[in-house]
Amino acid sequence: MSGRLRRMLRILLEKDSVEREMDEEMRFHVDMETEDNLRAGMKPEEARRAALLKFGGVERFKEEARWARGGRVVEDFWWDVRLALRSLRRTPGFTVVALAMLALGIGANTAIFSVINAVLLRPLPGHEPARLVQVFETHMAQGWDHFSFSQMNLLDLMESSTSFEAIGAIAGGTVNLTGDGPPARIGVSSITPGFVQMLGLKPVLGRAFRASDLDGWDRRRVVMVSEDTWRSRFGSDPAIEGRVIQLDGEGYEVVGVLPEAEPWLRNELYAPLSLNPESDRDNHFLAVVARLRDDVNIEAAQAELTPLARRLTARNAPIDEGMGFQLEPSSTWAATDDLRRSLWVFMGAVGFLLLIACLNLANLLLARVAGRRRQVAMCVALGAGRGRVIRQLLTESAVLGLAGALLGIGVAQLGLDALVALEPGEIPRLEAVRINGPVLLFTLVVALATGVIGGLLPAVRVPFRGLGATLRDGGRGGVGGRSQARLRSWLVAAETALSLVLLVGAGLLIRSLIAVQTVDTGFDADNRLTFEVNLPDSYTRAGSRAFREEFLSRTRALPTVESAAAVHMRPVDGGNTVMSLIPVGETIETFGGAIAADWRLISDDYFRSLGLSLVEGRDLSHEIPAGGDQGMGGPMEVVISQSLADAIWPGESAVGKQAQLWVTPERVGTVVGVVEDMRERGPGQDETRAVYLTYDLAGWSPVHFVVHTTGEPRAALQPLRAILAQIDADLPMSRARTMDEMVHSSTASRRFTMILLTVFAAVALVLALAGLYGVIADSVSQRSQELGVRVALGATSPDVLGLVIRQGMVPAAAGIGVGLLVSLGLSRVLGSLLFGVGAADFVTYAATGGVLALSALLACWVPARAALRVDPVTVLRDE
Repeated sequence: MSGRLRRMLRILLEKDSVEREMDEEMRFHVDMETEDNLRAGMKPEEARRAALLKFGGVERFKEEARWARGGRVVEDFWWDVRLALRSLRRTPGFTVVALAMLALGIGANTAIFSVINAVLLRPLPGHEPARLVQVFETHMAQGWDHFSFSQMNLLDLMESSTSFEAIGAIAGGTVNLTGDGPPARIGVSSITPGFVQMLGLKPVLGRAFRASDLDGWDRRRVVMVSEDTWRSRFGSDPAIEGRVIQLDGEGYEVVGVLPEAEPWLRNELYAPLSLNPESDRDNHFLAVVARLRDDVNIEAAQAELTPLARRLTARNAPIDEGMGFQLEPSSTWAATDDLRRSLWVFMGAVGFLLLIACLNLANLLLARVAGRRRQVAMCVALGAGRGRVIRQLLTESAVLGLAGALLGIGVAQLGLDALVALEPGEIPRLEAVRINGPVLLFTLVVALATGVIGGLLPAVRVPFRGLGATLRDGGRGGVGGRSQARLRSWLVAAETALSLVLLVGAGLLIRSLIAVQTVDTGFDADNRLTFEVNLPDSYTRAGSRAFREEFLSRTRALPTVESAAAVHMRPVDGGNTVMSLIPVGETIETFGGAIAADWRLISDDYFRSLGLSLVEGRDLSHEIPAGGDQGMGGPMEVVISQSLADAIWPGESAVGKQAQLWVTPERVGTVVGVVEDMRERGPGQDETRAVYLTYDLAGWSPVHFVVHTTGEPRAALQPLRAILAQIDADLPMSRARTMDEMVHSSTASRRFTMILLTVFAAVALVLALAGLYGVIADSVSQRSQELGVRVALGATSPDVLGLVIRQGMVPAAAGIGVGLLVSLGLSRVLGSLLFGVGAADFVTYAATGGVLALSALLACWVPARAALRVDPVTVLRDE
């Protein structure tokens, strides 16, 4: 390159970097002075420097010259940022599109990470929470890997284990709060003294429970209230300590206020729990938490508990036959396995979404950089190295990433609001989800990584060859040649593959939700109302029976009621009470293991109220026998579900057969009837093996009522509350819901997962199609001369359409093929979230692949139609 051309190139670069800030007169004087200095024999750098110093001032010269030759690190950085902002401002269309894509990708990641941070990553409150473990009983022969403790087994553990610094237990319940306004049913947790201290927490006011409180709930009537209850119900009364409140008609002294501490201390009231060394070893209801000693880790503690469980099993057989102990670290308490898996699936989905946005950004920047060949040529001619140019281009993409993050935070907040509105089911700590410091730091890192990743490939692909020709032809020409076109097509293929993975996941969840909603639950949810009434301890078994009979009698007399019944745990959300049973005359060894079944205490008319039919035999007799009420300690009549009958007496009639209930010879149940199966835990769960006993065997509270109405169920609430108030004005009605609402709520988490993944998949599809459309549209624009020549030589419209569409569908087809293969592997992660559909469901794969192929064809068709409007005469004349 001649010296004169080089001098002119330097002048052109200098003008390109600062001329936009000069007025016309200033530019004219600087240019003329530079040419005079060159004719006087000055070197190009000296000529331009003298002109700028004369007419532009020292600061302008320093600012203009720094870009090409570099300077101090901090000043260079800010100069690069200023140039990036100026460059993005000159191309508003590109900037808006890029920012929209990045805001969606970064915003989705920020929203989901906010949930994961609050639910899974936020440390538990208290002192050294990592040393806290939860202890479960296991009975693997019956399929129970996380079972609650009985009081006797807990006392054995406390006596025999040496791995723990402290062991505590907690059990849930309810009480009726009266005396201040209408009666209310509130939750109460009974905790062992020392439980709060073991967690490392301190009361907000007052004291925690002491050993002297071990007289228990029945004698020493003391309670603690939660901080939230103290503020909402008692107006943050500083004199709450020592105040007496009425619970179940008895006075209890408030001794302290407890801070809320997920996942354990989240109830409204707390009472001291006394362990009874003479309790039933088969009555499991305690959750157990322990603190490891300083010198013991969870593996060592588990190694101690395994032989300990075997010794206790041998000592307490047959009740504890097959029992074991299992430890879980505190890091797993925040969420169930399914919820944890769902959240990480969401994080993977938004990660894919962000990667698609990165690929789209890379595609846009490739086209943008290729169109700036003339500018790059002038930079290099003036001495700027390859690294200098790449740094400036990466700065532009990083600035885009940070700007996208600012918009993404707003998108994330809108997303979190929508997430809460979707009623996602049981997500703990959802009220604590917010965009805080850790989330903002995550967003910053993601934004910078997105900008660098999206801009790195276009930056290193800057065309540094043939720069002289670029300047001689004024910057006209292709956008980077065939290699760059191939690269952009591969990027489109990658976007298509990623979007198909999300579409397949969404499709599987949609099919699964449809299967759940169409499954037969066994019971009829239409026009059914359920609610609870908590009976205080003052109600004896006889008093409980009298209350149920009177309430049901008055309820059935209402003109809008078809039938009504009581059950100690209602279907869908009532909870579980489990027994083990074997046929009379068998042992656990000879029978091959006990059968586990849910047991339910029911009143008369229960099956009719739920729409269940007897398969054989008769209903329970609810009359008290002539010999008196023997409770649950003697012979009993039972009705069992069809699946349980098939499991114990396959191929035989179960009516008249007898079984040992709770594997206890003294508790014999005679089967008088077999009823249809139902899915008591909701439509997404298996059919429940169940044993039904008459409610009169125990005075269980709370009592759950099921009322079958002739019309809208909630219309019966007011007369039902009036009946309850007439019987006992201090008894509150709580948790009133229709059966339809309960069934709908039971699928809330599935529906939430499906909706969220479908939204992510739809956004990914739009981004991928936008990338495909952009590549084809840009190609049509750059190939206008070629297309014009083809038309001039006789190419028909179908020929041109086929040429353009093939160019777009080849990478799209490749992406669909790769996406299907990747989906086959990754969809297995969704296994536990699916119901009634396999991870390799052919219909889902075929449908999503077809939808994506048709969408890609449409994205290619639009620019292909534009290619038909190319006028060969105009194109050839311009060339």
